[in-house]
Amino acid sequence: MNYGELKTAIQDYCQNSEAGFVSHIPDFVRAAEDKVFLSVQMPSFWKSDSSVETAEGVAEYEMAAGVVDILSVRISEAPLAVKGSVDGGPSRYLVRKDYDFLLEAYPGFVPTVGDPTVNVPQTGIPKYYSVSKSDKFSAPTAVTVTGTSVLGSLVISGIAGSISSVSVGDTVVGTGWPSGTRVASKGADSITCSLAATAASTGSIAISQRTSVSATIRLGPIPDDSYVSTVDYYGKIYGDSITVSDGTETWLSITSPDTLLYGSLAEAYIYMKGEPDLIQTYSSQFTNGLSMLKNMGEGRLTVDSFSSGPKRIDPQ
Repeated sequence: MNYGELKTAIQDYCQNSEAGFVSHIPDFVRAAEDKVFLSVQMPSFWKSDSSVETAEGVAEYEMAAGVVDILSVRISEAPLAVKGSVDGGPSRYLVRKDYDFLLEAYPGFVPTVGDPTVNVPQTGIPKYYSVSKSDKFSAPTAVTVTGTSVLGSLVISGIAGSISSVSVGDTVVGTGWPSGTRVASKGADSITCSLAATAASTGSIAISQRTSVSATIRLGPIPDDSYVSTVDYYGKIYGDSITVSDGTETWLSITSPDTLLYGSLAEAYIYMKGEPDLIQTYSSQFTNGLSMLKNMGEGRLTVDSFSSGPKRIDPQ
């Protein structure tokens, strides 16, 4: 099931094609996706980031947007100048510690023996890591555009200046633009929005960057050179949602489309203040789907036949 098919199914089940309702369908779907994401550890949300390169004397590094939990951190035992990839070995897995422990154990500088008034760097190959988080906010980027309605989308062309800072999922705000309009895709000098404007228009709009919370890791000892590392993590960003475009499919929409549908319908009926019996029915079906996904994601997919014998799940 792709997003276009899911939107049609939601409107058919709810017997509602009113414009305001349709504009909120992405919210219903993302709410259902988020409940699955937070309830079940699905391999489809496991990711790796190999872009982090340490720098001498720098203790903390920001991870990619959408990181929820760090699964593991491994780092090359040879500097970047010697080894260009952590997978080339030798490498070590870092041990997770409390953030305050690393601040106390590896503050960066320690007093010189015999002369406590002089501090010297305390660095080395990292052995430990800790996790904190930081909020990122971006100010809206104003651009001058001409909007033309095309096949239910809005292609914005003639953009003045660079749009390198614009990302899929960013909110579009301005006169004549429906509430909830987002960037669906972007090219070198144009962007395509998820909703059409009421009419073609020329003027200034603002592309408002989505607020994201990204994890930050602190290493100890503080690196004494440039090393490559790989961070495995559990995470989700806006681009992982099926709502990116009508043709988008996700692991969830292919493997368990009914779970996604029933979760979205429960949210839709809550929005419509619909019949409590129907809300309960769809919520119950969604819960059943979550249970089956949990058995799959946290049971069957965590073992293999070679080491554990035939896969089996304890009956619930």
